[in-house]
Amino acid sequence: LEVFEYVKEMGGKVAISEICDVTGRAARSVGASVTDLSKKGLVTREKEAGEEDENGKAEEITYVVLTPEGETTTATLKETKKKSKKED
Repeated sequence: LEVFEYVKEMGGKVAISEICDVTGRAARSVGASVTDLSKKGLVTREKEAGEEDENGKAEEITYVVLTPEGETTTATLKETKKKSKKED
């Protein structure tokens, strides 16, 4: 849920490396969360070329992107979270 909410808060497209930096989680952990969210149809992975280094090689950056279903599901998750906090 942490990864999902962060992607939504940041506009629906975030690099996996940024998610790792912000959450303090390892890339494998974030990757596993993204895989679970992807299987549910809530996000996709998109790879893009980054900036070229001095040798002309570009590092590939993997982004997590919300799907239309993911965008609508986020509101439902937040409502559910608020309700559970009120009940506590």
